[in-house]
Amino acid sequence: MNSKWFLFVTTAMLMAFFACNSQEKDSSKGSNATDERKAKKAMAQRPKPQNLAQKNLKEGEAFLAENAAKEGVVTTASGLQYLVLKEAYGPKPAATDRVTVHYRGTLIDGTEFDSSYKRGQAASLELEGVLAG
Repeated sequence: MNSKWFLFVTTAMLMAFFACNSQEKDSSKGSNATDERKAKKAMAQRPKPQNLAQKNLKEGEAFLAENAAKEGVVTTASGLQYLVLKEAYGPKPAATDRVTVHYRGTLIDGTEFDSSYKRGQAASLELEGVLAG
């Protein structure tokens, strides 16, 4: 093969390679800029943390007041609310005992965040290790 021809082909390949890479970089810059604009817009539309905290506090207080008025709901001195679904009989566990229970944890809007039922396994807990109340 002629060395001049080889040099020409090699140079052409390198030029094509660098042209493709620079186009990818340019297009990714545009994409990043677009992504940045979208992210800034989304951040601007989100509620401010202080406003969100006030909103959540109001909603939480309203939920607790409404829930406390429901038949059978017990409110402890700490503000914890619960409803006995099925009363048990027998000895009462001490604070140092371990109990096995099923539970379902939800947010005030009903969104479930944890459930021993869905896992198909009751939780075994030390009473001292759970929320006071």
